[in-house]
Amino acid sequence: MDAFDWRVWSSDGRGRTLLGDSRRLTDSVARAVGETRPVIAGSTAYWAATDGRGSDVRQVVLGRDLDGHGEVRRLKDVELPASDGAHLLVLSSPRSQGRADGGPAHVLSVDPETGSSNRVLTIPLDDGEQVNALAATPTHLSWVVAGDDGRSSLVVHDRATGDEQAVELHQPGLPTMSLQLTDTFAVWGNGSAPGDAGQYLLDLDDHDIWRLGDLPGLSVVHASDDTVAWAVEDEHGDVEYRVARWVG
Repeated sequence: MDAFDWRVWSSDGRGRTLLGDSRRLTDSVARAVGETRPVIAGSTAYWAATDGRGSDVRQVVLGRDLDGHGEVRRLKDVELPASDGAHLLVLSSPRSQGRADGGPAHVLSVDPETGSSNRVLTIPLDDGEQVNALAATPTHLSWVVAGDDGRSSLVVHDRATGDEQAVELHQPGLPTMSLQLTDTFAVWGNGSAPGDAGQYLLDLDDHDIWRLGDLPGLSVVHASDDTVAWAVEDEHGDVEYRVARWVG
């Protein structure tokens, strides 16, 4: 979903259902901000896209029930869809609103059933800063703030206490980086960006940071429940994933 036509499908293991086709839903194939991996909230899949033409291309988040029934839902002027399982989380920022840099960004929680939203928290931003990644669980939120000076930091926010931990990243924090979150750890890599190509895991209990590997050009980490997977290069120069269970 990077400057090409795209389709989003769902599957129940017995077949697949077309949820969205860019040729029918949008006028733009410009790249959306952040990872374009679909997320699931409740029984609805959501994904980032752009719409519009020329200088009027705007960020949108599209959604449709996994069974393919109903119309495609369209959330305008928001970006970086994430899910805590029950709710969709999106970012409303100066960039997504089509405004110049400056001013805070707001994380919104969207109810998949009603479409109603409420503000979860506000992220203050200095001039030249953007939020380029967002991840969520029922207990934590995480995001990456990147500056136009090439510096970036990752923040993990405890949704119950409001406590936050910040980690300085030795990479520019571009929107193509990977960031995922579970109830026990956060994982990230810089994608194909320059700078530190390490793949990392932050333990949310003891705040220790573990370096899982290093793969320049494809520094990507995935996580689900207690399972983590990171990209490695095999003896033939091909890329595969190493999968492990995190035991803390």
